Amino acid sequence: MFRWSMATAIAVFGCSAANAQHAEFPGPLDPLIGNCWTAEFPESNLLNTHCYRLVNNGTAIEDRHVVSGGPNPYGGVTIYYFDRESRRIRYTYLASDGGSSHGSLLPAPDGFVVPDDRYVGSDGQVLLLRSTVTFSGTDAYRIRSDASDNSGSRPLFDLSFTRAIPVPPLPAVVAGDLTISRAIIRAADTTGVEVAAYIAIDNRGENERLLEIDCDCADAVELHTMIVDGEARRMEKTWPLDLPSNSRVEIRPGSARHLMLISSKQSLRLGEPVVMTLQFERAGAVRVEFQPVPDSAAGW
Repeated sequence: MFRWSMATAIAVFGCSAANAQHAEFPGPLDPLIGNCWTAEFPESNLLNTHCYRLVNNGTAIEDRHVVSGGPNPYGGVTIYYFDRESRRIRYTYLASDGGSSHGSLLPAPDGFVVPDDRYVGSDGQVLLLRSTVTFSGTDAYRIRSDASDNSGSRPLFDLSFTRAIPVPPLPAVVAGDLTISRAIIRAADTTGVEVAAYIAIDNRGENERLLEIDCDCADAVELHTMIVDGEARRMEKTWPLDLPSNSRVEIRPGSARHLMLISSKQSLRLGEPVVMTLQFERAGAVRVEFQPVPDSAAGW
């Protein structure tokens, strides 16, 4: 299961990096960046999800993936970059179970080839993979992979990916007794606007308070609460947010509260999480990635 998802990451993100930064790697690749893609494993309930974004000022591509539907979710991160010495797209992959791999990408008809992936498992076992990716328009792609080790060579998998809507949530962040999840923000192409964000916080410890949120993406991040006074309704800024002991507090779409970015400073694109710093009274500063979604209610 791990090796299947690793190979998928290799093929897809190498393609995106090539198109975004280097014209010598042509292809219909732009739609991959800033989007999430999913594929179901044959004869199982496992779902493989990959989300792509540009990082390091657009000189590299980050692929965060997760395989869900099993007893223990599994994931990893791949970073792709252009190696100017070899004139190839190269990558490093780090899996959540301690495995890792590295390799390079070569152009092929309607896609790319990964000829030399070398995966080393957490137990030290080495597996060599050769994978091909073929694009079908801008909304789907297919990846096929063969594996070889001391026992010989064999087909490993054949998966078809499609664009994922809504965008899958990012993994929860654990900070001491706090678990922060469901962090989403409404996607927006323009800047200088107000944008709503949402979050859920589980507190298994003593009483806590969220004092404020900072983000380079906006002039300010405010906590708004709808106040009902008879037939009149108004929004008020209501920092701090109380987090009672052994409780779950949700700021969710459709509720009386939401986070509001004031005068956004950047575009909020699908597949490009936004980092915010949550300042807690006891836990201190905690960095959390908010996932841009096309629809807040559906994304929650």
